Order: sequence, then C-alpha cells, then structure tokens
Amino acid sequence: MLKHSKIMLLFLLFTFLIANIQIASAETEWQWISSDSKYSKYFAPERVVVTAQKNNIATQIEAWTKTGYDYAGAAETIANYGIQAIIPDPARLSYSLARLHINPQERTVEYVQEIFYDVNGNVLWSKDTSTPIVKEINSRSFDEDFYCLIVDQVFNKNETKQSKASDRWLTLWKSDAADGSTVCWADTTTIRVRGNTATLWVWEERNTSGKVTEIKFRKKVYNLTNETSKVVTYNYWNETKGWIVETDGIDGRFNSIVPDSNEDVGIKELKKYIVSHKDWVSRYSVE
Repeated sequence: MLKHSKIMLLFLLFTFLIANIQIASAETEWQWISSDSKYSKYFAPERVVVTAQKNNIATQIEAWTKTGYDYAGAAETIANYGIQAIIPDPARLSYSLARLHINPQERTVEYVQEIFYDVNGNVLWSKDTSTPIVKEINSRSFDEDFYCLIVDQVFNKNETKQSKASDRWLTLWKSDAADGSTVCWADTTTIRVRGNTATLWVWEERNTSGKVTEIKFRKKVYNLTNETSKVVTYNYWNETKGWIVETDGIDGRFNSIVPDSNEDVGIKELKKYIVSHKDWVSRYSVE
C-alpha cells in the first residue's frame, strides 16, 4: 500500500508540474531572438532569476527559453535526442520549452527541464532530467544566443554585442607555406582571466588553394606568468571525417611555449589583448 501511495504521489506531482509548465507556456511573454530555416529562438525576460551568488555576483541564473521548429529542425532535433519512436512524424513537433541554469563564470548552460509540444500545446515528450545536460558555450553552440541575452540581462556587460562584433576573433598568429596557410584566432567572447591563467577557445584553420581543409577547435588554458599552455577540449574537422572529438587523446598537462614559435607569437598577442581589455576578461569574476 505504501509503495502504491508513493507512486500515486509522484504521478500527481508530475501532473502538477506539467500543468504549471503548460500554463507558463501560455502566459509567458516570449522575446524573439533569431530565426533561420530550421529554428526560431525566444527567451522569457521576466523569468530570468539569479538563484545563487558569491560576493554579490551571480554564479547561477535560472531562465526559460522557447524553441520553435520548422520541419527540418524538428527532424534534426528528434534524431539528436533519439526519440523517433516517440515522435515519428517531425511535422508534429511544433516547439519546446527549456528551464536553464546558467553559470557565467564557467560559461555553461545546464538543461534542468525540457518539454516538447505539438501545435496545440499538448506534451509530446518530457526529457528525463535526473542527470541534466551541461553544455559549455562557444561559437559552435546552438545555445549561444540564449546564453548571451540572459547573461546580459543580469550583468549588462555586452555579451551579445561582442558575440556579433567584427573584432570577436583575435588573430594570434598566421603561417604561410608552399602547400597552404594556417591561421589561428582566439574567440574573445570566451576569454576569462583568473589570477595568472587565461582560459579561452582557439580556432586554428588550414587553407589550401583557397579552400579550408582542416580545423582544430580547442579550449586552452594559458599560464601567463610561466608562458605555458595546455589543451582541455579538442574538436577536429576535415573534409573526410567531418567534426570529431579528439579530447581523449590529450594529456591535460601544461607544456612550455617554445620561443619564437607560432605559440609564442600567439601568447604575446593574447597578453596585449588582456592588458587593453582588463574589465572584459575579468567580467563576472568572484575573486
């Protein structure tokens, strides 16, 4: 009897939660962010709430987002989530809502809840979030627009503006050779300086005969005092393999930067940027 009572209680709580979500969907005013041939993105400004802080600086922000789907976007999303058996017809998926927890210090978005709806607001599927998905935001992230606007509402540090700025990408070094050229850029939206270390995403691109043939996209940490660096995350692309994750192949150790190497030129450019953009690179710091 006790077991049945617990099951009934859980069912009632779930029903209550879904009902509240449906009401929120109807009553919430959604601000449009962007649209393309697959997706339309919105967020709810009045539902952005600071839920944790340290030294009076927000360390966790809760927010709600809405994603509308065209047929191609719905098909892509259903395939990514592996729910073809639940939603076999992409035309049925109209939109989804997500409750996010954002960590501005680590530049991450945690998906606490996700609910998928048909055009009439009926729930098609609700994702099990007992183990929430945490995504780090970079230039390849679907969630970047969501992250920037929500963080800007709390801090007003021009995160959205910088993500679309012409100087977003800082050239660290460039190398020309007979068989092609290679250029390496730092994504300035991701730079965070804490103490004597700088953490950022770096995009290295090889070009042969006017065509991109290879990309190395890495999250790196630089020790600005010792002039060492290490790779934390490594994504690789070429025409044959497409995008693959190579993170398992890195050792995670700091390596000395060889004088007069491309890396040496790069860290010098990075240091110049940090000196001239002190407020930006230390934004949201709780130290």
